Amino acid sequence: MSSLTKKPFLILGLFILGLIVLPVTIFLFQQQQVTRSQADKTVILSYEPTSTSTAPLQIPAGSTFTLDVYVDPGPSAVSYIKAEMLYDATRFELAGGFIPNQAVFSQVVEGPAPTAGKVIVTLSIGSDPTKAITSKTKVGTLTLRTLNSVPANGTSLVSFGSSSQVLAVSSNTSFNENVIASTIPATVKFNQPALTCETSPADVMLVIDKSGSMNDPAGSSGSKISNAKTAANSFIDILAKEPRNTTGLTTFASTGTLNSPLTNAFAIVKDQVTAITTASGTCIECGILKANADLSTKKRPGIKNVVVLLTDGLATHVEGNSQTVSEAIAVEKALAAATNGHNTNGTIYFTIGLGNDVNSAFLTQLAEDTGGQYY
Repeated sequence: MSSLTKKPFLILGLFILGLIVLPVTIFLFQQQQVTRSQADKTVILSYEPTSTSTAPLQIPAGSTFTLDVYVDPGPSAVSYIKAEMLYDATRFELAGGFIPNQAVFSQVVEGPAPTAGKVIVTLSIGSDPTKAITSKTKVGTLTLRTLNSVPANGTSLVSFGSSSQVLAVSSNTSFNENVIASTIPATVKFNQPALTCETSPADVMLVIDKSGSMNDPAGSSGSKISNAKTAANSFIDILAKEPRNTTGLTTFASTGTLNSPLTNAFAIVKDQVTAITTASGTCIECGILKANADLSTKKRPGIKNVVVLLTDGLATHVEGNSQTVSEAIAVEKALAAATNGHNTNGTIYFTIGLGNDVNSAFLTQLAEDTGGQYY
């Protein structure tokens, strides 16, 4: 066969080979590009301290806390971050906003821009690609405060929004390609302040010192008695969140007074707290006895009995005696009254010492002997 005869067959063979090889080559190239694009999404945005649904951050109601935002680039070299941080505005409020880590991100391109439930910030390393982030690095710090109205033992997420974006300068990534692989939220569980009595009902009697020294100045403004009233009314607001709770008020100077028997009419008790006026003498025993009597009368099966006792000074009087007695005698009588209330009704006594003139050892013993705590 001559070369002229062979030539058409050769051309035909090359044509057929091209029909087979070219599509296969294109397919393999496309698959390689898909694989590469998927592999390039390696960046993780997260919050620290780390938390999960089974191990949430434990944050008290009304407390300020911080979350550090971290970027983990994996094999990428990160140059630009847009972080959209989301939170439930019915559970949290901003308390300082977001502070960027400008030691790493020298340029704040946009923000931080806070709106209700959201903070957006855009950061860049600048024009020097050698400063690209290649290891896990803090982006900045978000500061939030839990609202006082959050539900006891409830949980909520602080997460990243869908507009979050991370860009890299790696050779295997495209310009403007978002390389975020995943984001990890923070899980927050709300703890109410100690002795909230929100998760189980309780009968709580407030026993407040109204001796003359409670008029002394306290802190940068106000007096001991005004501060005590504010704290007591705030505590009553917490108790009111559980409608099965009841509360009452007794006060003491040289004698004890039952200002308000146990009730779930919380506003009435708050009015009585606001109306407290001071007098002379400190009969801690007298206040405890008044509280014990009402708790015993109103006792409900299966309900906790609690006394919260606040005083700013040393015991000077005892029940049934208008004359001043030694502190040792007054302390002994008060301890006996509390012990009797605990043994009879299971009452738990929490004690609060206001100022520097209290007998801390006595208040600690009174609380610990009855299963409570001294503050």
